Amino acid sequence: MRSVRAAVLAFAASILLVGFASPCLACSCVQQTDQQHYQRAAVVFVGKAIERHDPSEGDYQSSADPIHWTFDVESTQKGTTTRKQIVSSSRDEASCGFTFEIGKRYQVFASKTNGELRTSLCDGTREVNGGQGPYYPPAPSTPPPATPSPAPTVAPTPVPTPTASPTPTPSPTASLSPLPSVEPLEPVAGQSPGVAVIATVLALVALGLAVGLTFQSRRA
Repeated sequence: MRSVRAAVLAFAASILLVGFASPCLACSCVQQTDQQHYQRAAVVFVGKAIERHDPSEGDYQSSADPIHWTFDVESTQKGTTTRKQIVSSSRDEASCGFTFEIGKRYQVFASKTNGELRTSLCDGTREVNGGQGPYYPPAPSTPPPATPSPAPTVAPTPVPTPTASPTPTPSPTASLSPLPSVEPLEPVAGQSPGVAVIATVLALVALGLAVGLTFQSRRA
């Protein structure tokens, strides 16, 4: 009876140990976007897995031992790759190792250590198929072209319009000869003053007619 009880307790203890040990060996990754994986990676490429190489020797193997995978590179999104690129990853998923399948296409996000590329379950590496294509970073946005400021408008200089200078009109009196002075007639002895006045008036009228005729002849 005691042996059966001991066996049951041992089996229960083993179950508990396995239950507590599994989470410790499981890979835990921080959730990140494709853009964050791209920014953190040293090299990103798309290629087909064509070869698996296990460099470990001996009977003892650790889940963290590296497995070397060779890819036939189709395109490189970041960094520099060779035509046949080797990438290593841990042997087991418990150590975050990524297990590739020969003949399938993958987009590999890899870090670089001592010149060697390495990837894991936490780096964003994934299979590329018809449902999920490779990730490409967004193209950088270009600022809109600057709008040139309009050139200042220069008002045309007004051209002065030539104006004809007025032709001076000669004054009608400018070229007239000076009028002869008329001396008042003195009364002749034995003549009455009325006759003298009439003679003076007639002389003035004759002088006015002479002036008028002279002015008309000048204008003609």
